[in-house]
Amino acid sequence: MARHLGEDHYRLLFEFSMDAVLYTETDGQILAANPAACNLLKYTEAQICSLGRSGLIDASASPEIPRMLEERELKGSTEGELTYIRSDGNRFVGWTSSAVIVDGSGPRKTVIIVRDLTDTKKKEAALLRSIRELNDLYNHAPCGYHSVDADGMIVKINNTELSWLGCSREEVIGKTFKNYLSSASQDVYTENFERYKKSGSQKDLELELIQKNGRKRTVWLNSTAIYDEQAEFIMSRSTLVDVTERKELEQELIRKAQIDYLTGLNNRDNFNSLAKREFATCQRLDIPLGFLFLDIDDFKEVNDTYGHHAGDRALSAVGECFINALRNIDILGRWGGEEFVALLPGVAGLEVRELAERLRIELSEFRINIDQDVSIAVTVSIGASYLESSDSSIDCMAKRADVALYSAKSEGKNCVVLNPDSLA
Repeated sequence: MARHLGEDHYRLLFEFSMDAVLYTETDGQILAANPAACNLLKYTEAQICSLGRSGLIDASASPEIPRMLEERELKGSTEGELTYIRSDGNRFVGWTSSAVIVDGSGPRKTVIIVRDLTDTKKKEAALLRSIRELNDLYNHAPCGYHSVDADGMIVKINNTELSWLGCSREEVIGKTFKNYLSSASQDVYTENFERYKKSGSQKDLELELIQKNGRKRTVWLNSTAIYDEQAEFIMSRSTLVDVTERKELEQELIRKAQIDYLTGLNNRDNFNSLAKREFATCQRLDIPLGFLFLDIDDFKEVNDTYGHHAGDRALSAVGECFINALRNIDILGRWGGEEFVALLPGVAGLEVRELAERLRIELSEFRINIDQDVSIAVTVSIGASYLESSDSSIDCMAKRADVALYSAKSEGKNCVVLNPDSLA
């Protein structure tokens, strides 16, 4: 080595450098290799010199070679990534710096410094994997993610939320988030958004998303705010949790708790609750109100003759007949067994009896299919009453209608009795 460099400090730098250093002719012939180069390449210095540059570099995996040679020729130096081959055949990427120098004898030579990028490449690959995993988690999470700026404009959104909306990313970015909400939810969101920008967090705000096809999706919005150094709001980190099925289940449970399973009418408890509210409204606004108690005549004979499945079918059919015969504003319910009730807003006096009579006749003409070849008809007895100024609660009307029903049964069934009797 001394015969080429001739300077002690160059020799020391060469011999003790932590980086692999090759001293070469400009045509690629290697004149010397320092210990670090031998250790990196797993060759002796003699083997390295024998192989030359072309024997150490995998040209097929080093597309930078032409560019680097041209740049070194023009500028005197170059650098880039090249793939090297060790003695065991393993390859590694090395960051290669190459510069042309003139030694003491005058001809141009080249100094090449190689740094192993294996660990760096591994870290880069791991970082890239992490980024990909995070992007995948963000875009394909079971919940929606988006970010909005201080004006509520969407600046970022994941694939899950886009699929809920039925929109492309291009359609959504730059649009106001509240545009994708129902009108009622827009008001709720706007009111809470200004408060959230100051407080920095929003938890479980229930909203209705409007999908591109017009369907609604119920979500819970959770957000945290990102501020700049001056405590100015930059954007949100928002999570949307789809609770549509949960809300539907809740509504179904509520419905089942309020509806009679056999007839689809209000059950007794729900009827009472609705009747109390309707009574209070009619009394306050001086609106007439009628009340009917209806009982299927000789229902036990239906069960005894045709079986309980026939009885259930009869109850269901009677309920269906009541729904079709009465108005949408009327409140219907199954009181229990074969007894039904109806509340008739806007109807009083003789009108209550007339309506009940029409209902009785319609039901008596109604045929109920029990089996494929069997149909029956049933009749009802009806006790009716109406709201009086002295009534303190719906129970007063119910008691008078119950007394009237007892009278209808006593008078031979399949008839209507109105209480007070003076109108009968």
